Amino acid sequence: RIFLQEYPSHAAYPEVLQHIGRLQQEIFYALGDAESTLKEVIEKFPASMAFQEANFDMGRIAVLRDELPKARLIFSRVEEELRIGELAERARFELALIHFYQGEFDAALTLTQVMNENTSTDIANDAIELKVLLFENKGPDSLNAPLNLYADASLAARQRLHNKALSTLDSLMLQYGNHPLMDDARFLKATTLREIGRTEEALAAFLEFPLIHPESFFVDRSLFTAAQIYDYELGKEELAIETYSRLLNEYSGSLLASQARERIRILRGDGI
Repeated sequence: RIFLQEYPSHAAYPEVLQHIGRLQQEIFYALGDAESTLKEVIEKFPASMAFQEANFDMGRIAVLRDELPKARLIFSRVEEELRIGELAERARFELALIHFYQGEFDAALTLTQVMNENTSTDIANDAIELKVLLFENKGPDSLNAPLNLYADASLAARQRLHNKALSTLDSLMLQYGNHPLMDDARFLKATTLREIGRTEEALAAFLEFPLIHPESFFVDRSLFTAAQIYDYELGKEELAIETYSRLLNEYSGSLLASQARERIRILRGDGI
């Protein structure tokens, strides 16, 4: 805000304004303020680089408000106007998620299959995760009830309707306890518990995850997250080191291994 006040004619003005809108949305969860800020970018700076980013953020606000048809329209427009590049891929992925949330699993899978896996590490990984989820769990329409429940829980968690997400996940696990989706459901439940401050319950869920689902895609991430909880939230450095080390010993090929080693060195004071 200081920058905007002091440099009202600066070329970066619309970009800074768009970043403020994103902070209002993601950090403060002030959706009305974010919408007003982003509308200013869209209306006043249509030729700026921030214009399409602001449109994209407006689409995400629509998702949070459960206005999925509106969000689909916004993301479709961004994707069609850009076609290529990281923002186009992000819009494409959001469209895949909307199809997923609405139970349109074939359409969601089609979109993830055409995404460029080299565009952005985060978006590519998210697309791969969704694609694997759909490949492994999508069945005939009559057998998609568990996946529909999981999609409902995922949307509720994104919208910060945490109690709804948890109750939906509990229903899913109670009704379909042997379904392949159980590792996804348990990981999402643990993540949701952490987000609402039920730290001890989340920690227990992450620690028991490798015991229940030793072959899961999420198994190394569950240990890493448990170590982070010990590390950053509970201040239990020895237990954090122990859990990071467990990740390195049991899942040495994990993409999280380098981060775990780095954190162990910091906690031990190596080289300090």
